[in-house]
Amino acid sequence: MAIERVSYQVGKKPFIRALVYDERVSGRRPLLFIAPNWLGMSDEAIERTQTLVGSCFVGFVADMYGDGKSSAGPPGAAQLADALRSDVQERRARRSSNLSRTPSMGVCNSNRTARMGC
Repeated sequence: MAIERVSYQVGKKPFIRALVYDERVSGRRPLLFIAPNWLGMSDEAIERTQTLVGSCFVGFVADMYGDGKSSAGPPGAAQLADALRSDVQERRARRSSNLSRTPSMGVCNSNRTARMGC
């Protein structure tokens, strides 16, 4: 499985999300947007995405906290999540930014998309 980090910005804040796909499969595949759990864009979220997409989809793991931040456990995750939960407009901006910035790579069929959390 290929895992590519894609940098982008929301306002002036940098974000890094992961594009996950089976590089042995040719052709465009439907795009699956993945919103990770409150731990953020962790290695576990990327591993789950690999399992979900297999050879049929391309997965896009959203970075909701910025700079690819994640947490190893509840205390750090709570701090990251609480900061985002308290600002509804910022949360919406990040979510819509993730959905509107589909990859332009040859592996994605951005006309066929789905969303889920993991």
